[in-house]
Amino acid sequence: MNKKIKSHMYPISLYVLSKDELVSLISKSLLLPNISFNRFVLDDVTMQAIYKKIQKMTDFNHLDVKWYTYHLVINQNDEAVGLIGYKGLKNRSVEVGYYIAPYYRRQNYSYQALMSMIEWTEKTNQVDRITATRVLSTNIGSQKVLEKCGFDLDDCTDYEKSYSYHFTVT
Repeated sequence: MNKKIKSHMYPISLYVLSKDELVSLISKSLLLPNISFNRFVLDDVTMQAIYKKIQKMTDFNHLDVKWYTYHLVINQNDEAVGLIGYKGLKNRSVEVGYYIAPYYRRQNYSYQALMSMIEWTEKTNQVDRITATRVLSTNIGSQKVLEKCGFDLDDCTDYEKSYSYHFTVT
């Protein structure tokens, strides 16, 4: 599997992280050739999500890693700006999660990364639907990104919203 996926639509790349690379990322020792981590800072919630991914990858090491790991989002200046990934493939459906480091927010990277993941996922022919569940009602930025990327609102409470994106069958 090619570790670096270049977007055909946007000036970013996605780098598929192995379990060992995720461990290095949380210990702040990840080094990748020609990629800068100078302004890349992980928050506590994202660190916990990475720990969960590492555990799942350890428990189920036979799994196809691309559906269970994070992809490092790399901008046109070869800077690590965030993470995006799925929480496993089940019944032709995946749930997406993403994080952009604070320094890089409000620069369209969430949108570019999500659209690039949609493009890549569609090419696999293994997924009919992408979901984004438990999006906090206060996370207006993420809601706008999901809607701009073509996700439909499926459910809404006072505290959270759920979205889905369906691939068109041709």
